[in-house]
Amino acid sequence: MIEQYTIFSIDETRQQNKQAIRSALSLKEVQLDCVNGNDPDALEKAKEKWGITITSPFKRGEYGIWYSTLNALEYAATNGSLLTFEDDAILTLGFQAILEKYLIDLPRSVDFISLFVPENQKHDYNYDISYNNGGVPFWPGQVRGESKFEVGHPYLARVYQTYSCVAQIYTQKGAQRLIKRARVTGINQPIDCWLMAQAHGGYINGYAPKPQYCNLIDYNWDNETTIHKTEWILL
Repeated sequence: MIEQYTIFSIDETRQQNKQAIRSALSLKEVQLDCVNGNDPDALEKAKEKWGITITSPFKRGEYGIWYSTLNALEYAATNGSLLTFEDDAILTLGFQAILEKYLIDLPRSVDFISLFVPENQKHDYNYDISYNNGGVPFWPGQVRGESKFEVGHPYLARVYQTYSCVAQIYTQKGAQRLIKRARVTGINQPIDCWLMAQAHGGYINGYAPKPQYCNLIDYNWDNETTIHKTEWILL
């Protein structure tokens, strides 16, 4: 069972939303180093700490969330499973009780669980999608029968979406494997797309709520995004 969580945040602009997350949980909050992509010194320090190859330019904020996630994985790899939220996550009423129900009889192979599935990704659950070695998807046609992402769990399926890390659970084993995998691939795409690609490529075991159970997290797409308004750089 999950006992600890952290919120990725670099300033106080979403203080009200962060307090709402805290008020909804009886878990231990862990304060971790969130890297501000707009701070050149913080980015250089994080780059030096991790020493992971960067393959192309990214927005400053994308580097920031990459390194913030790596710091969270580092913590989970040592201290056990960790629930992470972006600071604009909106928790459904009764979030913790629903989550506990969804986590009963988890597959032993689980490395991460992506709790938020964007509305425009839910239909992928019903398609016979194939992926290349890099986790890039193809859509041959609609499933006629049981979804290929079905694993026999009442609430969870294998990851079927291709982006979004608004709310994640990383197991201790999964965190260890993801850090090792990042050192192999390098930083080659935004962290959410990279994470899903590792699952689709068969390198990591990712799970998500089935479409009818995507009621844990909401997200306001009209919010100004901290990440995507930052400039492109090659770090």
